[in-house]
Amino acid sequence: MKTKHFTPSMVLVLMTLSLTAATWAQSYKEVINAGAPAVYPGSPFTADAEGNLYTAAANGGETQCFFYGCGAIYQWKPGAHRQPTMLYSFSGSSDGAGPGGRLALDAQGNLYGTAGYAGDFNACFGQGCGVVYKLSPASSGFWTQTVLYTFEGETDGMTPLSVVLDAQGNIFGLTKNGGGNSCSGGQTCGTVFELSPTSGGTWTETILHTFTGGSDGGIPLGSLNFDAQGNLFGTTDVGGVVSFACSVGCGTVFELSPSSGGWTFTTIYDFDYAHGVGPVGSLVIDASGNLYGATYGGAKKYSYCPGGCGVVFELSPSASGWKQTLLHAFSGPDGANVQGGLTLDAGGNLFGTTTSGGNPRCTSGFQVGCGVVFELSPASGGHWTYNHLYVFQGYDGFYPNSNPLVDAAGNIFGTTVEGGTGFGNMYELSPQTH
Repeated sequence: MKTKHFTPSMVLVLMTLSLTAATWAQSYKEVINAGAPAVYPGSPFTADAEGNLYTAAANGGETQCFFYGCGAIYQWKPGAHRQPTMLYSFSGSSDGAGPGGRLALDAQGNLYGTAGYAGDFNACFGQGCGVVYKLSPASSGFWTQTVLYTFEGETDGMTPLSVVLDAQGNIFGLTKNGGGNSCSGGQTCGTVFELSPTSGGTWTETILHTFTGGSDGGIPLGSLNFDAQGNLFGTTDVGGVVSFACSVGCGTVFELSPSSGGWTFTTIYDFDYAHGVGPVGSLVIDASGNLYGATYGGAKKYSYCPGGCGVVFELSPSASGWKQTLLHAFSGPDGANVQGGLTLDAGGNLFGTTTSGGNPRCTSGFQVGCGVVFELSPASGGHWTYNHLYVFQGYDGFYPNSNPLVDAAGNIFGTTVEGGTGFGNMYELSPQTH
């Protein structure tokens, strides 16, 4: 069997670390330091049919909002010398500020996304509750933004996250807060919403569910995903079963199913500490309808992560409900604290990143380790094999908090919130076999 490593074309890092049972050479094929135009590029990439990559940076851009800027949208074109190009810079007014989450792409090449702040400064304590927007290519190269919906922070939600599109062009998304119900730390619990276009060119919001922080969960931090039947799945950071280890609940997985009366909400899984805490990322779904995700904490406690290092899990549908299988429990040297979702390739392999863990000599504040890129591959007997693909060292970036994008050739693309020579990196890893 060949062992997969990741080897650079620009720079070779000759540092090896002993990680669990294997030794891995850590290196990049190419490192792009996005700190020059972009600041904190923590959103995952979205790819178009030509292989162009799109991402949001919460800060930076051409207008100052949060000391570093109001945020911007970037395109990363394929080629030997990739450099990110700014497509749109947020002004921090009615167009929003602090863009984040995965961008959605329609068949015409338009991008859809969210900004967590600004919009209407009369709402949400004077900072604005956020917007959903559309970006369209323009001949000038700088894209045109259209605000589709501005949140008011009451029943309609506040701080919107990623959006997804259905076949009819409707937009579905989550708000981290809003909805009126009180959740952890005095926050409101969030909503699930749908935006539908009208004949007059405006968009109408429909609230599909308002979280209570109880058995239905609260404070969703990931994004929604459709299965083949048109059902929506997502996760909440808190809520569910309350225990000594999880005083506000360890989090939930939920399903929204279309019905004649609208949408039916069902909590399909409640986390407990042993099986993970805080599923803060989005889920991926395979052809058989199995769900895969990760949690930020729970399971094993180590000095790296006293609240638990988190897990990767599978949820499988059955006649008696959904069954959870732990695919991997992190221990620190192999990574810790997944904050994004997973990526599923055509071969059924799972890819992800951890925000900490890895090299213990790479630290920032209270964080031990700068994070890793990992792969889980299905093996015989229903088992999965865990592989480190890359361990961040700090100068090449740290705190990768979003799921990586994997192309048909096996190259991996992602972002780190911090590190490098600026405020975060966009990276590519190229596989080499030995």
